Amino acid sequence: MSFKFINNIGNEPIKKNKVVKIYESKYDSNNIERNMDIALERLKKNITLKYKNGGGFRPNKFNISFKYGRKFIKVLEGTRVWGFVAMDDGIHKNHIYNRGDTFKAASWNAPAKHARGNVFYKDTSWYEWTGPNYLK
Repeated sequence: MSFKFINNIGNEPIKKNKVVKIYESKYDSNNIERNMDIALERLKKNITLKYKNGGGFRPNKFNISFKYGRKFIKVLEGTRVWGFVAMDDGIHKNHIYNRGDTFKAASWNAPAKHARGNVFYKDTSWYEWTGPNYLK
């Protein structure tokens, strides 16, 4: 049974066109096997490059190093903590994170609550040379 209202709207279902989503990988095509060593070296290179492009003072003294812990890799720049990178999948402060997720530093020994990006992403807009960006 079909009927029309005063404003010509009926009770027939509205037919919508299907939306076709094109999947574009966020992950780096040069690091297919998601090797952590390759990703960390690229992170180190990109942080140094952003420092030089930002007009950094004495870029040859800018030193990025890594300290491996039980769950996270601490990224150090000189004597300060740049951030933390997750070594495996897990849960941190009741939030699920994936391998390679990067966190801001909450303190010298602990990452902040939410992941800011992933070291396996092609895009580098989620961090600067000062550390991972704040949440938006």
